Amino acid sequence: MANYFLFVVLAFLGLSWKADASDKNKPHGHKGVLEVYSGKPLPCKPTGEQQKKLDKGVPVMFNERSGKSGRGVVIQDVNSPPSICMDKIRDLPRYPKMVPHVKSMDIYENKKFLNGTVKVGAKYNIGLLGMGFGYFLMHTYEPKYNTLTWTLDYSKNSDFDDNVGHWQVMPHPSKRGWTRVLYSTKVKLFSWVPEFVVKFLTSKALTESTSWVKRESELEAAKQAKNKKDLFSTLPALDFKPPAWLSKKGGIKGGFIHHATEEDAAGQKKRVMPLMGAVGARVMRIGKF
Repeated sequence: MANYFLFVVLAFLGLSWKADASDKNKPHGHKGVLEVYSGKPLPCKPTGEQQKKLDKGVPVMFNERSGKSGRGVVIQDVNSPPSICMDKIRDLPRYPKMVPHVKSMDIYENKKFLNGTVKVGAKYNIGLLGMGFGYFLMHTYEPKYNTLTWTLDYSKNSDFDDNVGHWQVMPHPSKRGWTRVLYSTKVKLFSWVPEFVVKFLTSKALTESTSWVKRESELEAAKQAKNKKDLFSTLPALDFKPPAWLSKKGGIKGGFIHHATEEDAAGQKKRVMPLMGAVGARVMRIGKF
């Protein structure tokens, strides 16, 4: 309660308050209290009404609260290929420039396994409504499912009691070149965190979590499309002149060699085939008709 009143005073003075409980040298108070995500794809079948929202570019969200805990699911359609969307989600060093409220990001562990799985440990510092939080997450990327999940790194102390989540990137079921992104998360906060912060994290923060992926991925897709167009526009025009052997009397028609004819001294027609030799076109007699 004392922490709450301290925050109110600082907010009134226009100052910010940092929890300062995160500590990389101190283990967290437990090894996890929320059920973790396995990394396998979650069901993603929007209803008819939800699909209408998605078609209008509006994300579909589900969330629920229980005390200082909450969970939520967001589905967002993105006009960008799945590869670009996942690249943006995995680009942790650029989170301070892309993701709302992330002030700094520090990667302290990065491991890649023989099956392609990647584990990354990172320290986050975020600012929410005048409050600062620090926490440590362990991310797991599963390329065979194209998912990225996370838990708290329980070997280090964080300002969140617990935090687990799941990103899922899928080809859009009906729009070629589009992506359907699913974001699911669960969070448990300490008792001293003000109610309005809990409400923000379990509501508005959910849609913000997918809106930045949509924005950044669509910008990148448009940029790549423009660069590709510019590349082809700079290619020189081809000035093609067919060789002599592609003439009316001896050329290629319909994918087959067209045989010319000539008359011998006795007036008999003979078929000839044009061939390309080392020094030019030659004619080979191949018999009578």
